[in-house]
Amino acid sequence: MRDYFELLEELKSKGINALEGDFYDYRGLPLEKEFELFYQFCQEYLDRDDLGFTINQARFYYNTNIDVNGLAFSKDGYLLIEIYKGTIFGLKAFFEKKKESFNLESLSRYKNTIEVDEISPDYFLFQYVTLYFLYHEVGHLIQRSVGSSDYKEFAAVNCEGDDVVSQHIREHDADWFAANQIAFHLKPFATKIANKSKGEFKTVLEDVTAIALAGIYMYFIQRAKSHPEIYYQEKCHPHPSVRLSYMIIYLLDALSENISFKINQQSVLKNAILISEKLMIETDRNIIEEYSLQLQSEIDNVAKYINKIRHDAESYPYTSLKVLLPK
Repeated sequence: MRDYFELLEELKSKGINALEGDFYDYRGLPLEKEFELFYQFCQEYLDRDDLGFTINQARFYYNTNIDVNGLAFSKDGYLLIEIYKGTIFGLKAFFEKKKESFNLESLSRYKNTIEVDEISPDYFLFQYVTLYFLYHEVGHLIQRSVGSSDYKEFAAVNCEGDDVVSQHIREHDADWFAANQIAFHLKPFATKIANKSKGEFKTVLEDVTAIALAGIYMYFIQRAKSHPEIYYQEKCHPHPSVRLSYMIIYLLDALSENISFKINQQSVLKNAILISEKLMIETDRNIIEEYSLQLQSEIDNVAKYINKIRHDAESYPYTSLKVLLPK
């Protein structure tokens, strides 16, 4: 296992620095355990040689930026994932605030399900959404490994014209990869829960999937707050509502392909929305209802735009989908 701080020294010796802020040294600081465990998981994943794709010299590290974000880039033969320290702090705090809400009677079954593995449901949500950050950036590394230009691909960058089209293709593709990869975590986790609790595997899997989807749902709703109106091809990244819509589809489809029975996707999604609503409702505002109604009113246009991205991607050669599912 690569030591995190030896990895930082390796990068420094090659003249590689963090793009946003400096390298982050988390020793002796809050959430040190969470930073270290996530680093270990991510770097071990990048070092594997059985993933069906090749990303040589891949390295993972944190920067000192306090935003919730991440980026991927290549330099001097390295493929690099840079996660903002604010991602770990921000997601941990966001989901920790939902902890007490899991004591509601309507959420007790989900709380009891997750706690069979001796972790709290808010910690499960934190872990699950951080996985999205890893796999999304890995998707971008795969794109680079087959020839994509070395662009700075996070949302704060300005782009226009044809760049918007290619950027949306790449973001959609990285989200497709992330949805597929995080779906693979659901079956083994549900298997462990079902074995420990002696519960029916199908029920446990559907409940675990609903909680996981709720995490994704809440994350993108938070992102949507800065974009109250759904847009289509006006900015560098697809609107969070567009991304959420296809993330749900891809995650549920990937899970379904990995099991021998049919799950009730509509029920799972309904329960995911219910969980999200209970966790995010405010005294004078039901943000989930607002968001869901807005998305419902635009769903036909959202579906059309997702199909447009898919169509545009057919002629774009540098996608993880074409690496993993070549025709």
